Amino acid sequence: MRGQPVTLNTLHDVDPTGLTDGQAPVWNATAKKYKPGSTGASALPCTQQSASYTLVLADIYTCVEFTGSSAENCTIPPHSSVAYPVGGWIEVRQFGTGQVTFVAGSGVTLRSPNSAVKTCSQYTTCVLHQRATDDWVLVGDLV
Repeated sequence: MRGQPVTLNTLHDVDPTGLTDGQAPVWNATAKKYKPGSTGASALPCTQQSASYTLVLADIYTCVEFTGSSAENCTIPPHSSVAYPVGGWIEVRQFGTGQVTFVAGSGVTLRSPNSAVKTCSQYTTCVLHQRATDDWVLVGDLV
């Protein structure tokens, strides 16, 4: 990764300027790029939820971990409530034993292989990608 930018998608690049060994890039919302973080920092900011949760704007380009032991919903709100950028993504992980079900908010289209919307098992990771306004693709270990 050092020496040249790595394109993550059409909107965001890694800026390797000043990146040293052992230093992970972290998202810089102002620059809209990954910038050098502190040594040993996680490359992907992560928050934890222990119950059903509706995604918020701060979740874009981060990981949301569901840590509960009961089934939980992860709701994708409509653009009228949360104006996510088209092309944006959110990683979602079932970290606890409770299965996560993805729920499309009012007016939201959620597309996934075989229309699967539930995580498969503990430690499953999925990614939501907004391909157009209120049009999301869900990929990962789903049932």
